[in-house]
Amino acid sequence: MDRIRVLAADDNPLVRKQLEVFLNGKDDLELVGVAEDGTGALEIMREKPVDVLLLDMVMPKMDGFSVLKEMNTLDLVHKPHVIVITALMRDDFIQRALSLGVDYYMLKPFEPEELLARVENILRRAQKERTRFVFDALTVDLPS
Repeated sequence: MDRIRVLAADDNPLVRKQLEVFLNGKDDLELVGVAEDGTGALEIMREKPVDVLLLDMVMPKMDGFSVLKEMNTLDLVHKPHVIVITALMRDDFIQRALSLGVDYYMLKPFEPEELLARVENILRRAQKERTRFVFDALTVDLPS
């Protein structure tokens, strides 16, 4: 399997550094970018393929909700899976994020190994879905 391309977007420099150190220490992950706000995250997504976006919800210039809305309108070749990492625990925020396509919603502080487990889980599910889709397509195309 190719390395998992990860983009981290968080306005907190300590969290960005924690994510950067942790992600760079994993052989199966490639940190393709680190952004301090939503605008920077979108710029990186336009330039590089991203498998997983780690997204804070409260950031300057453009918050996480705005990133999710904008990302859904972009013509990206590869739309990333999204893991929200935030201190916001409100049910309405969680429901809104999930409705915008978030795969996981994690609260700060978080355990790096738990984050890694979430990334791997997302990609396992995505691989199963792609396999099922290909199998279904082949099944439909078989002569009767």
